[in-house]
Amino acid sequence: MRSAWSGGSACPPPYWNLPPGSSLVSVRFTETDGGTRVRLTHDQLPGDLRAIHDEGWATFLARLSAATAGTDVPAYSPEGRP
Repeated sequence: MRSAWSGGSACPPPYWNLPPGSSLVSVRFTETDGGTRVRLTHDQLPGDLRAIHDEGWATFLARLSAATAGTDVPAYSPEGRP
């Protein structure tokens, strides 16, 4: 199964000045032995926003993995982020 949507933020600054529809997020779910592989791709991000989005998606996916495994979900604190 695959899902895709166009990303961006209509929020006022300081939310990265990423206009709605300016990036594309795709998520693909593939059945594996004993589980599901989730592959997330976020395309069309300006270079200066890639690192912060990489960090955010890594944090989100680690939390998702812990939640689905029934283990403690790592804390998430957006403090210090634009």
